[in-house]
Amino acid sequence: MISRRMLFACSAGLLAGTDARAETTPGSEKYAVNVPATDGSRDVTAAFLDALKTHDRVYVPEGMYRIDSRVDLSRLYGPGILTFDTGHEVALTTPADSEILDQMFFGDLKYAVEKVGVQDMSVCGGSVFLSQNVRNPGWSDKSVVRVSEYAFPQFPDKRPAFRIETDTDQLSPVASAAFLGLGHGQGCQAVREEGRTVIYTTKGPSADSPAGNGVTRILWRGSDTRESDFRVTRTPKSDFHQVGLSPDGEYLLGFVQGRISVFKRLELLTHPDSAKPVLTILFRDERPRRFVSGLTTDGRFIYVLQSSTADPWMKQRIDVFTREGRHRKTIETDSFLAFLPEAAKEGTEHVFFPINKEVEGLSVWRNALLMVCKLNFAIPRDTVTHEGRFWIAAHDSKGVPPPKLQYWREAKKAFPAANPWNPDQNYRGFRGQVTHRFIIGIVPRGFLRSDAPLNIK
Repeated sequence: MISRRMLFACSAGLLAGTDARAETTPGSEKYAVNVPATDGSRDVTAAFLDALKTHDRVYVPEGMYRIDSRVDLSRLYGPGILTFDTGHEVALTTPADSEILDQMFFGDLKYAVEKVGVQDMSVCGGSVFLSQNVRNPGWSDKSVVRVSEYAFPQFPDKRPAFRIETDTDQLSPVASAAFLGLGHGQGCQAVREEGRTVIYTTKGPSADSPAGNGVTRILWRGSDTRESDFRVTRTPKSDFHQVGLSPDGEYLLGFVQGRISVFKRLELLTHPDSAKPVLTILFRDERPRRFVSGLTTDGRFIYVLQSSTADPWMKQRIDVFTREGRHRKTIETDSFLAFLPEAAKEGTEHVFFPINKEVEGLSVWRNALLMVCKLNFAIPRDTVTHEGRFWIAAHDSKGVPPPKLQYWREAKKAFPAANPWNPDQNYRGFRGQVTHRFIIGIVPRGFLRSDAPLNIK
């Protein structure tokens, strides 16, 4: 459901219909953007605006093109990549445009705080930003949220080496800072404003709003960032659980159970009491099975990630909406673990077995939708069969039958040496584990090396 006649013109700076008068032709100099491909360092907005004066859709050849928010991204197509002063880069051929998608492995991150999941992530310039709720998780004025910055590994030329048994190959953060007053820490959207990095996240709780309401703008100064660098904006009736930003920083997205709201960012910051969303999409996640854990836009489409920590095989879904609020497609990541070695995907009696899987955060970078996938791998000791299924002991127990998750993990394959569960036997849990946090990208096939196919509904 959208506001009456209100269209989401993210990265366009205007509200417009999409009935085409004419369309450019790939390879046609007459109808293509008449500017040489650049490295994105020179602003070529004027050339784009000239091309759009006579054609509703304009082909953009390969190359990097720096533009600003006056250009309507919905009227552009082709292999070109657009860059903004905000530090964001987006491609014009995205997972929303493509029927065949692949996933790829970008890198493995070392968290600033071990064994704590990610609340959100984003890419800005050459950096990845993550937020973690590291103490008193949930809605609490005593919650501590840590924000960490990493050097972004970019697109790898080949599949990086991956070793389950060690975390020595992981990327360490270049900066990290912890804060009170950010609530659950959902939302970690970085953007460049006047040459400085700013992070938008949800607002923490207060005396009159235990759940918190609004957004917090953090001037990021690396490890020197303090609460004094916060600017809190209250947004009445908007207890955002996630926030997102458009590539040019013009629009801010907020999710609260039941709806997605799109605001003009500056209007929301300067007039929070009177600011009205330019678009509202009614959307309910699939609780308790799935929760919204990521929200982003590439300026043409809105992406909503629903993840599930209960699903042992890592099935996630991304709902894609047009800028008018129409549901375009659903991407299901039911083969999320396909890039792993077979032993890592299924587990064996003698090697590391995947446990405690979760996916958090969603960000657009060029052709890719990026997420952070946390996987704990453990070495099993005892395995059993029970009611026709195979189980691995996660903790020491006696008399506790599967499938109680605190003590047992289901195995995806049969273990020949497994015996039936015996209530009188002492079972030993995992004898060691290592945690990996992968940056995973969903990309259109043909733009990058294929790691694994994905399903689209």
